[in-house]
Amino acid sequence: MPAKFRYAIRRSPKSDPQQYRVYRMENEAIGSRHYRRLSRRGISALIRGVCRNYGVPMPRVVWKDLGRWAAEWSAKADTRKRTISFSTRKKMSRDVITVTHELAHHLHYELAGQEADTQENHGPQFMACHMSILDTCRIIPIVGMRAICDTWNIRYLDPGTTRSLAKLKRVITRT
Repeated sequence: MPAKFRYAIRRSPKSDPQQYRVYRMENEAIGSRHYRRLSRRGISALIRGVCRNYGVPMPRVVWKDLGRWAAEWSAKADTRKRTISFSTRKKMSRDVITVTHELAHHLHYELAGQEADTQENHGPQFMACHMSILDTCRIIPIVGMRAICDTWNIRYLDPGTTRSLAKLKRVITRT
């Protein structure tokens, strides 16, 4: 049975059709605005630990005014520079769900390589990374995220419950 929304979901761009649905799912089903808020030091420690666990290089962390966004992940095509920017004006930027969301973008890009450029930013491959990080950090188990994603009609690829990096990479890179 599909979720009943309190208000209409914004229309996502065609290049990323489930973008706003993922944001709403994080806010309403997971309750990201009410999850644990981290300090800047805590955010850096979480990013460092997740990157070490998955064997990917650590992104640069920047704090700046992002306007209406709480955080963003960006990659420069000509260099290996990856950056996660957090807003200095929004408290939500320090929530653990926001941090893991941006880390999932980083992990997706690092594991999928050039294939990530052709995949949706919030598509099934990204959701596999996000689900895996949430499970690894002991925030939400994969079986719980499966139920949430099914209720909210979020497409995802199942990363499995074995915490296998090789399986996650296989899931992300298959077409």
